Amino acid sequence: MRANLIGLMLFVAMCMISPLCGAYEVRTLPIGGTTAVVVSVGVSEKLELFLSASDGKFLGNFDRLLEYLEAENRSLLFAINAGMYHSGGRPVGLYIGHHNERYPLNEKSGEGNFFMKPNGVFIRDEKGFAILSTEQFIARTFSADIATQSGPLLLQNSEIPPLFKPNSTNNKYIRSVVGVKTPGEVNFVITNGPVNFYTLAAFFKVSLGCRDALYLDGYVSSLYLPKIGRKDSRRYENGKSVNLGPIIGLTVCREGDGTQQ
Repeated sequence: MRANLIGLMLFVAMCMISPLCGAYEVRTLPIGGTTAVVVSVGVSEKLELFLSASDGKFLGNFDRLLEYLEAENRSLLFAINAGMYHSGGRPVGLYIGHHNERYPLNEKSGEGNFFMKPNGVFIRDEKGFAILSTEQFIARTFSADIATQSGPLLLQNSEIPPLFKPNSTNNKYIRSVVGVKTPGEVNFVITNGPVNFYTLAAFFKVSLGCRDALYLDGYVSSLYLPKIGRKDSRRYENGKSVNLGPIIGLTVCREGDGTQQ
């Protein structure tokens, strides 16, 4: 009872200090010669991780997610890809949804963006939103109700990792990233054109004022945002469609304010 009361008090305190508590905001901002869509979400919003439908099959795209939510009489306000995954949709690293750990933390070394160090985990727990390095997550003393692991970290305690260079012309892609400014506010970003890692990191630090930011993915990055008329279709690689893995989305119950979009 005492722990629940303390958690409630912390939640109320965050709502008092976060201008986005109970709301979400959409902006389009300039970044590195292109633009980015920024979706800022308050901690009291119904932000959820999605991976599979009630039949156990991976969702893989926004259409399947919409069907899943329709059956539950819920609407989807916003969604974006939420971390790297193997072919078929299985997350490469940690996946926790509704306090249920479906896939464990990945502490291995390997090739590719996920394994660039430091990598990390985006979480929401009783204190709010946070982005932790994988090592920090191992040492945690709290439980998360949602968590997704990806990499690399683009910002850590407001510092840009030295491996990212300002004038790099390599590895420019459309990209998606999550960044945390305060425990009461999270920012999801998808670029409308190719940018490098440093440009993204500087954008989160300077333009958004975030302390921590975690890379989600590259060319498969996809956005569902009917507020601006956007529902990205499937990406293609070598002529074959590529489904999504984990998806993070903002939902509302349909009884009160709206129809499925």
